[in-house]
Parts: sequence; C-alpha cells; structure tokens
Amino acid sequence: SLEDTLINIHSLSGKEGKDGEFNCFGTIAMRKWKLVDYNLTLDLNRFLIVSIKDILAIVTGKVSIGAKRIDGAVIPSLLGDLKVNKVELYYDLGGMGNGKNGTVMSTPSWVAEINLDMEGEARIRTSDANVEFLGDVVLYHNRKGTYLRGTLTLHRGWYNIYNNKFRVNSGTLVFAQAGTTRPIVNIEAETFDPEGKRIYLTVLWDENDPQPRLSLHHEESGYSQTDIWKMLGGGIVGSQDGDGAGWDALGTMQNLATNYFENILNSQMEGFTVSLEQSNKAQNSGSMVGEKETMIAVGKYLSQGLYVKYKQGLSVFNERNFEVEYRISSLFLIRSEYMHSDRVFLGESRRNSDEVNFDVKMRWEF
Repeated sequence: SLEDTLINIHSLSGKEGKDGEFNCFGTIAMRKWKLVDYNLTLDLNRFLIVSIKDILAIVTGKVSIGAKRIDGAVIPSLLGDLKVNKVELYYDLGGMGNGKNGTVMSTPSWVAEINLDMEGEARIRTSDANVEFLGDVVLYHNRKGTYLRGTLTLHRGWYNIYNNKFRVNSGTLVFAQAGTTRPIVNIEAETFDPEGKRIYLTVLWDENDPQPRLSLHHEESGYSQTDIWKMLGGGIVGSQDGDGAGWDALGTMQNLATNYFENILNSQMEGFTVSLEQSNKAQNSGSMVGEKETMIAVGKYLSQGLYVKYKQGLSVFNERNFEVEYRISSLFLIRSEYMHSDRVFLGESRRNSDEVNFDVKMRWEF
C-alpha cells in the first residue's frame, strides 16, 4: 500500500554557487506515512556553504545521511569525507568555542562525523587578522555538542595588536577537547619597533587558561615586557644605553591609517588579499636609521595550492616583488620570489638591482 512505501532516488542533481554542483541518490522508507528509515548519499563538487554563521566554505566530496535511533527518536546521522577547496572564518580566536566542556545533551537533533581536509585556501579573516592555515580535522556533533578533533597549521598571515601588525611566522591550532571548538593555541609572530628592530610575540592558550597568554621579547636585550608594551602602544622607551624616551605619535597614526585603508581595500577586493607592509631598509640601502619602505601587497589563489603575490613600493626606494607559491602536498611547498629595486644610495647615483630566490620547504610533523 502507499502507507508502506520504499522510495528509490536514482539521481537528484542541482547547482549551488558559481560553479558548485550536487547529486543525491539513495532510498527512503515510510510506514503509515511516517519516515522510519533512509539511506542517502550526497556527492558534492565545489558546493558553496553559506548557511553557517560567520563561515563561508566551498567543499568537494561525499556525505552519507542515514537514520540513527537514539532514545526512541530517529535522527539524521552524517558520515563523510570532504575536501575543503576554500573556507573563510569571520571571527577571531577569542570567539571560538566559548562553551564549557562537560555539557551533555539528552538527545541531539542530529549526529555527525565528517573528515575535513583543509589543503586549499583557508583563512581566518577579521578586521584585526588575516591568517591562512591548513591541516586535517574531524567535525563531530553528538551528545557532547559540536566540536573538532585534529590540528591546523598556520603558515601565513598577520594579526593586529595595539594597532601594530604582527606577521605570523608559525603556529598551530590543536583541537583536542570534546564539547567545544576552542583550540589549544601556539603562535609565533613578529613586528618591528620604531627603529626597525624586531619584536617577537608568543601566544599560548591551553585548555585550562581562561584567556590567551601573550609574551614579548625584543631583538636587543635590556627591554622589559612593560617597555615593549609601551612601544606597541605608541611609546618609545630607551634601553639601558638609550638617550631618553618619548611618544611616537607619528608611528601610531601611521599604524591606525594603515589598518583603516587595509580594511577598506579588502572589503572591496573580493577574492584578493590586500595589505600594506613596512620593512626597515637602513641596513642595506645606506638611508637614515629608522627610514622604512612601505609596500602595497596584493595576493590571490589562481588555483588550489597556487598562490601569487605582487608587492609595489610606495616610497623613494621603488621596490617591486613578485612571489609564487605552489603547494605540491601537505608535506612539500615550492616558493619563488623576484625582487627589483631602484634606490639612491647616500653620496652615490641611482642604482638598480634584481634578485631571484627559490625555496623548497618541507613540513614534517612528529
């Protein structure tokens, strides 16, 4: 009878997003007009996901949807493997997983165990951060809530603290706690003081810490943590051999203006990453101490794993850089860089120079 029906879905296909496609097939069983069982498979190809708050993702892979009985209720059970072609998270690390561990739901509305391979364009993107990451994690949803298990590696990006841009050198986000999406954080980053000396930042956030722990140290000895924080807040302090102290109002205004223009540019440049970068050129250009080269950098993924960036100097040094990175696998990365500069050395005529660098990087986790 129609009350006891087995529905066979041979193919149900459609499009989503710019070039995303999906296909669904499987069976649905009904008894007395009630859904009693189902076994469906979703085949996704660059499928756009925008329904989750603060997340935009494009994924490829298969997800199986079956019926699971918990406490007499029939709920969806999702199992699958997805390759994340692109994902952008629009919230910072401090907002990840504020829920407490140990909370158990009586009966979840659905359960899931989905493997996520993030080897494409993946980034945390907010007004204060733009950090790219890669790695493999598993998404769970069960009685303990929604949480992740696995490790993500940070490999490029920046983070603003006190209007100072810290460039991320390395870092990991380790998801090891059930019931929360907050990771264990370990990040190493650096910036420059008003004289072009490096300031190093370490961010540690263990599972038992209510807030992340930040520690700073200077390239030169003699600066305390308080001294460095004053530098980042716009203050200049002298080391033990210094000539005095004063407030770097110009540097603070420049940092504020840089962050403002970056936010404007990134909001208008969909698919591109725009940033303003500064580096001290005193050591290799014969210029005055503290003089900096300001460059505008525009980056874009041309395909999965292939990233290009162009930098153009905005000051008298007129530097141009062109970088290409290609990630062969999660283990190997090839990077090439071409640099051209047009500088005027003190007491000398204008001089042009070209430089080409080629690197092969290997990441080995143990």
